[in-house]
This record gives sequence, C-alpha cells and structure tokens, in this order.
Amino acid sequence: MKAFTVSTIADHPNLPVLRASALKWGFDLHEVGTDFKGRWRNPLKLPLCRQAVDALGLPDSETIVVLDAFDSFFVGPPHVLHQVLASSKHDLVYGVESMCWPEQNKKLYPRDASVYLNGGLLVTSVGALRELMNTYGDRFTRGEERSEQNILHPLMFETTSPSIGIDASETVFVNMLHRPKGYPPVEFCTDSVRRRAGAVGPAAVQFAYLGKTPDWNSAWTKEYARAVRKAGFGAYLPAEATAALATNGRFWLVFGLGMLFLLLVLLMVVGVRSSN
Repeated sequence: MKAFTVSTIADHPNLPVLRASALKWGFDLHEVGTDFKGRWRNPLKLPLCRQAVDALGLPDSETIVVLDAFDSFFVGPPHVLHQVLASSKHDLVYGVESMCWPEQNKKLYPRDASVYLNGGLLVTSVGALRELMNTYGDRFTRGEERSEQNILHPLMFETTSPSIGIDASETVFVNMLHRPKGYPPVEFCTDSVRRRAGAVGPAAVQFAYLGKTPDWNSAWTKEYARAVRKAGFGAYLPAEATAALATNGRFWLVFGLGMLFLLLVLLMVVGVRSSN
C-alpha cells in the first residue's frame, strides 16, 4: 500500500521513525511537499497528495493512506487499512482526536460528541480523493488562515459523494493523547486493549501530536518516545529523546528507592515502639 506524508521539514528528527516503520510493515512511503513554505495547519496536504497520485498514475481503485510526518508511525500491516475502508460506509475514513481544530464547528456535531476529525490520518481510495478535490478543491486554496481540518469538518455533513467518516472507535488510528472520556486507555495496542476498543485487528498507525520542534522533556513527547521504543524503533529516536527517557527512568528509580527507605524507617520505628 502506498502511504503519503507531507513533511514540511526534510531533516526533522522524527522522520526516521516513520520511514523505518513503513519499511518494516511493507508500506511504500512517499514524502510529498518536503520543505514547502507554510505552517503545519497549511491546507495544502490533500492537494499535494492529489498531485502525487496523479503523477504516479494510480488507478481510482487503489487504496492509500495519508498521514502526518513527524508524529505518527506504522505498527501494523497494510491489510488492516484495506479491511477498515472496505467495511466502512464512507469513502474517506479519518482518524480522531478529542481536541482538534476548529473549535467553532463543534455545533456541527451531536451534543455528546467528544471526538473530532483529525486531518493527519486518512485511509481512502485514489478515486475518492480525486472526487473530493475535483468538487471541493477550491476550498483548499483560500489562504493559510484556514486549517485543513477547518475545511473537512463541515464537509462531513455537506457531502454524500464522496462521504467522509471518522474512525470513532479507534480501530486503526490509535491516538495516544487527548483521549475522550470513556475511551479505553491505549498503552500500545495490546490484545486486551483492542478487544475493549472493539477493534478488528492490530492498529495500523500510532499517533501523538509533537509539532516541529519537540521538547523531549514534556509528557506528550515522552509518551511518543515510549511508544516508539515499545514498537521496536527506539534506535531511530533522536538522542534528545533517549536522554529524556533515561532521565525519566532515573527519576522514578530514585523516587522508588526513596519510598522504600522511608517504609523501612517506618517499620523500624513501629518495631521499636512495639518492643517497648
């Protein structure tokens, strides 16, 4: 399966993780729009992917995945994505996030909705992508003040061809952060987690927002780094990430030893008092 990512920074330290995971799981990764001028919310992702599939001459029937470059990586085989799209009622299936732009479009969702379309994770057919861009392509070229998610949110409710849906049960796009209340905690796609989430198979993409210049000492980035290491791609992490995890590990080791020492002191005090 071909995978497309828009990497705005060619030498971003997280790209090796995505590349290595694609190679391991058999995805044909294409990096489009490298170093193009714009912010990460720039609404150029889908137009760039449309140009890429046309340049490759891909047939409408081919299934593709589009994902963020710096904060996602593959942890499963392509056939899971094929299954999800084939069993979906929608032509484009996006990942979810409980805190996503645009806030002003919350009114478009049911009152109890707690998840939002995440423009950085998509599985679709080439034909559906072409149809979307042929019909609504002008909306993606109206300036950088609008995010791609800002455009896609209302389209979920406006268009039935192609139809846009979200992977609300996180069967394939597992978001490690901003999890809505009531959703099972995903440590890393274990069998028990998949059963609780009602998933059909191993998650195909693990996602965590990092941004372009990650602070490896933050809770978010450490969560990403731990998942990368658990997936077997720790060797591709930046040195700063490895150092941050080591520092974190030393902290808990010292904390644990300190608590053990206090417990021993407490037991000794109790023992002395009882003997008296």
